[in-house]
Amino acid sequence: MWEQKGMIMGWTKQQQRAIDERGKSLLVSAAAGSGKTAVMVERITRMITEENYSIDEMLIVTFTNAAASEMREKIRRAMKGKARENPGMRRQLDLLPRANISTFHAFAMEVIRRFFYLTDLEPSFRILDEDRSTILREEALDELLDACYEEGDPDFLRFMDRYSGEKDDDSVRSILKDVYSQIQALPDPFGTLEEKIGELSLGEGYRNTEAMLLLREGVEAELRRARDLTRKAREILLEEGLNGLAGKLDGPLAALENSAGEKSDHWAD
Repeated sequence: MWEQKGMIMGWTKQQQRAIDERGKSLLVSAAAGSGKTAVMVERITRMITEENYSIDEMLIVTFTNAAASEMREKIRRAMKGKARENPGMRRQLDLLPRANISTFHAFAMEVIRRFFYLTDLEPSFRILDEDRSTILREEALDELLDACYEEGDPDFLRFMDRYSGEKDDDSVRSILKDVYSQIQALPDPFGTLEEKIGELSLGEGYRNTEAMLLLREGVEAELRRARDLTRKAREILLEEGLNGLAGKLDGPLAALENSAGEKSDHWAD
C-alpha cells in the first residue's frame, strides 16, 4: 500500500514487480507523483526486514538533497513502523544515520575524499560553486578572444564578422557558452566536438553524416509545414473571393512544393 494526496492505494502490478524482483538490474521509469519513492522505500524495507540486508550496506542515491532527505525520512518512518513487530529493526534504525543515502554528487565526493591517495587530487579539494565557475568561464573567454584577435587568423576574423554584432562580440560569446554547456552533458565532450569538427572536413561526404541527416530532416519538416500553411492560406483567400491576393501565393507555393518534395535536394545545394 502507498499514500498519495492523503489516499491509501494498493500497489499496481508493475510497482509490485519492482518491489519483489531480485538478482537483476531494474530500470523503473514513471511520471512524477506515480509512487516511485514509495516503491523504493517498500523495496528497501522488505530487503531489511525479510532478507536480512543491513541499511548501512546499501547505496541509495538520488539527484537532489531534498529527494535524499525525503527518502531517508520515509525509510526511517517505514522501519519505525516495522520495529513494533520486529525488534531487530531497532538496530537498523540505529544504523540509519550511517547509511549511504545521498545525492550522486555527495556520494562521489565521499568516495574521492576517502580514496584520494589513489587519485591526483589533494584530500582538501573543494567543489567549484556556480558563481565562481561563471567568473572563471568569463575570464577564460576574455583571454581566448583577446589571443585570437591578437593572432589575427583570417578564419577567426571571418567567423567574428559573420556572427558578432556591429558594436560588440556578445552574440559570439553567447554561442560559445551555449556550445560549451551542451557538450558538457556528453560523456566525452571535447572528443565528440573534435569528431564533429572532423565531419565538417569531409566535403561532399558530409551530406551522409548523422548531423547533416538530422539537419535535413528538420529542414524538410519545416518546408512541408510552410507548404501546407501556404496552401491553406491560398484556399481561404479563394473562398473569400480574393483571387488577386491568392494569385500572389502561386509563386511561393510552387517553390515550396518543389523544395518540400520527397526527393528534393535543392535546400542542400
